[in-house]
Amino acid sequence: MRKDIIENKIQGWFNREYQRRGVRSMRPSRAYDQFIELLQVKSGRRLLDIGCGPGQVLQTAVKSGLSTIGVDLSIEALRLAKYISPKSGLILTSAGNLPFPDQYFDYITLIGVLEHFTEMEKSILEIQRVAKNDAFFCIMVPNSRTLYWQILEKFHYGDNQGNENAYPLNYWKDLFIENNFRILDLKRDKWRMKKISGILQRNGSFSSGMQKLIEKIIPIQFAHQFIFLLTKAPVAGK
Repeated sequence: MRKDIIENKIQGWFNREYQRRGVRSMRPSRAYDQFIELLQVKSGRRLLDIGCGPGQVLQTAVKSGLSTIGVDLSIEALRLAKYISPKSGLILTSAGNLPFPDQYFDYITLIGVLEHFTEMEKSILEIQRVAKNDAFFCIMVPNSRTLYWQILEKFHYGDNQGNENAYPLNYWKDLFIENNFRILDLKRDKWRMKKISGILQRNGSFSSGMQKLIEKIIPIQFAHQFIFLLTKAPVAGK
């Protein structure tokens, strides 16, 4: 199937999802703080959120004093983002066609986005083009080694209109290294565990200590999603 047909299919799926569910399909705004905290941002600098959805990352970044722009394929997502993060610039476009000059952004975020790309490596080149040489990237991607994803693949994603693809940790590491990123840090996404623990705590059956113990016992390669902090890899001879 041609790339443009696939992208139109993905765009249509996201538009329908945001029309149907709005921000209910997303985490609450406080769940996005972890990404801005990991970047250790400095006020006054520029952040680009790719696949910004309804704008929760942008909202958090604005509160941290950043100049922010969000891009998304979905016009419905951008309509929501206009209200959630009104101080952010919003542009309807894909990651493979970013209307910005070279080396423009200090920070770039892709939160649950990269796994939807039809041409992952080509889009990564475009993302790196608009990032400064000392820019920081925060990218969250899903893990195919979880029961959750294996069930989805087997029973729910036969059509997979959103083109969502999960991979194991080593695949993601290799993808970033082979595409000229340097991995600075790797974290597990804690929101799902916090969500589960919050439910159990209300029932009196879970403690924060138990949560920390589970995270210590379960290796990061079995985390539901991975959060990478990256920079551009140094160019040889420079």
